[in-house]
Amino acid sequence: MEHVQPLSVERLHDWLLSLPWVIERPGVAEAPGLRWFAVECEPLGRRRLWLLTGAFGNVDTDGFGVHVVFPTEAARRVVDAGVGAMVAALGDEHTLVSLRLETTELADHTHLERALLLGYEASFT
Repeated sequence: MEHVQPLSVERLHDWLLSLPWVIERPGVAEAPGLRWFAVECEPLGRRRLWLLTGAFGNVDTDGFGVHVVFPTEAARRVVDAGVGAMVAALGDEHTLVSLRLETTELADHTHLERALLLGYEASFT
């Protein structure tokens, strides 16, 4: 698997779409800069939104943001570690978290990649 380095918006989107069973969902007119990524895995019967990129609502992202769906307990750990902020509860078991890109050690992207893969893996459960 290719890693996320060096980070650019287009390279990030290409990397996301290179993951198995990841598709990009159509956007919505109310949020034209927001891109929606989901897992669609027929063998496991999974169809789940797991990531958004772009400006989201009133979340301060300096024009670009990465927002990941985590299981609620994992979301709490991400927030407690100071690398994200809870945006919305999605039912009882999942939470949308806006990652704080400036605190995810973008120099080597390891932490960002780990956070993205955690959300990706959780979308299969």
